[in-house]
Amino acid sequence: MFNLDVTHESGMWPEKAPIIQTDPMTVKLPPYLVDDMATREALARHYDHLQQADERVGQLLAELEEDGLTAETLVVLWSDHGEGLPRHKRWLYDGGLQVPLVLRWPGRVRPGS
Repeated sequence: MFNLDVTHESGMWPEKAPIIQTDPMTVKLPPYLVDDMATREALARHYDHLQQADERVGQLLAELEEDGLTAETLVVLWSDHGEGLPRHKRWLYDGGLQVPLVLRWPGRVRPGS
């Protein structure tokens, strides 16, 4: 089991976050968030972290392939309940209630199902 904690809420805030790669001015904010630089930077950091997590998952899947374990390995990806912005984590709105889930199990779980 691998716990990819790069997307954890604690990484969205400046004292723990690396330099932002995503341009905060290009981030599309939901209408319920305050449009200021702090919000834009937090969301840009979140997108950077999603990219890093995606790259790490790709590396792990490649390792499974290299080791010949792809066909017999159940891969489960899920997330915490939303990012650390208003109307997400700790709030009873879609962003705080919906939890993504992805399963990959060749021969047992049909792709796209």
